[in-house]
Amino acid sequence: MNKQQVKQAKAVLEKFKRQLVTIKAAMTDVESQIITMTNTLAPVSSIPNEILAIIFKEVCGSDGYSSDGTDAPRSNLPSMVLVSHINRRFRHVAIDTPSLWARVHIHLSSTLDIHLMDAYLERSKSNVLRIWIIGVTRQLDSLHKVVGRLLPHTGRWKTLSVLSDMETVMRQIVSSLQHLYVPQLESIHIQLKGSPLGTTGTQVRIFQGGAPALKSVVLRNINLLGCFPPLSAVETLHNSTIHPHLMALSHSQFRDILIRAQSLTNLQLSTAAFDPDIGTDLEAIDLPSLRTLVLIVDRYPFQMEGNSLIRVFKTLRIPSLQTLKLHAVAPVCALDIVQFLQAEGHLRYPSLQSLAFADTNCSEYFPLDLARALPNITSLSLARSTEDFVLKLLMNGDDIISPSLWPHLKTLELVNKDIDLNLLRNFLRSREGNIHSLTLSMVGAIPLDFDDWLKAHVKYVDIATQYAFRTLQPSFHRLI
Repeated sequence: MNKQQVKQAKAVLEKFKRQLVTIKAAMTDVESQIITMTNTLAPVSSIPNEILAIIFKEVCGSDGYSSDGTDAPRSNLPSMVLVSHINRRFRHVAIDTPSLWARVHIHLSSTLDIHLMDAYLERSKSNVLRIWIIGVTRQLDSLHKVVGRLLPHTGRWKTLSVLSDMETVMRQIVSSLQHLYVPQLESIHIQLKGSPLGTTGTQVRIFQGGAPALKSVVLRNINLLGCFPPLSAVETLHNSTIHPHLMALSHSQFRDILIRAQSLTNLQLSTAAFDPDIGTDLEAIDLPSLRTLVLIVDRYPFQMEGNSLIRVFKTLRIPSLQTLKLHAVAPVCALDIVQFLQAEGHLRYPSLQSLAFADTNCSEYFPLDLARALPNITSLSLARSTEDFVLKLLMNGDDIISPSLWPHLKTLELVNKDIDLNLLRNFLRSREGNIHSLTLSMVGAIPLDFDDWLKAHVKYVDIATQYAFRTLQPSFHRLI
């Protein structure tokens, strides 16, 4: 074979190679078309993009961290990211639906969360953001990186939840909120699970640029003075702490705070939020819009006499109060509250219809006079608060009064591991079908015959037993 033949053979080989590349490209294109047509013929392809987006939202709705912030950092990709990698159509639908990326969950010790944060912020486009920052980190650079990336988007913040058990982390985050303008922010939930924030006496005002839409403020183990937001539009204010500290509120400070919150309808307070030496000669505080009041009436060793929270409670003028909840009330405090309600309840709270006790021994401090002083109760909740005693009292009355205490009672909630079902049946019978809604949380199964009887005599029945009851055990984070 001469050189000319070799040259011709190489030219033919190159031609075949080019044809092979063309054929492979054509095969890839055909295979892609086959996959596309197969996917198009699949039942899921008949689902409109709008419905598919709703399905994605439901699938990924519980993909974040829980509200108590106890979750470990996730090790797998979030469901929303996985969905966007299933096929081309899913990816287009996912990325072209900005609302699917508007829930930003960040665990401070998760490099995965921090890495994905930019993708969520970019793909959510102009949608309002619901932000969760939880956990701890020893690397302040990571914390600064998270905060630094979120700050340019403050105009889109709708809700902000910060949960940590590290005071240094919380102090850094709260400090970064001081001068912000958050025009769409509606809710903040800030919870420190370790030592209380504010022991240094430093007062911090957050969102000084303005928060005109802020309606809900929940601060756990963080005093209001250590994280003070604008309150002009706030309707819900929860300030509860389990640790007394140096920045406890005086009565005058609390009065000045409530003057700023003229739209307040829901208020929750704990004893440790107030100075134990709050005094006795206290000025009245008017709360004309308040509808719900929750008092966590713990008693602490440093309080020699009385309870600062109860003394504050007695100064509140709440003519429109509809719901009163008392949580963890010590016996002496319970007696103080009950005597106050007996003496002044019918005059101070003419609109009161709902009463709730949690972790309170009502057997010694729930006399008939209390029921008479609050005659318009339509809803009663008892959580680990001598339920059987109260039911007997309401059912039997005394020798003078007929069994007509709280005749308008329609809603009943009982939370206890042991509930006397026979007593409950008799109580419901004594009400002649007036109880329209019953909620039971207890350990052990409900006998089938009793379950059938309840459904026949009560319009709405909700029963949670065994494991479900354990989620309702006393907790600072979950109050009735």
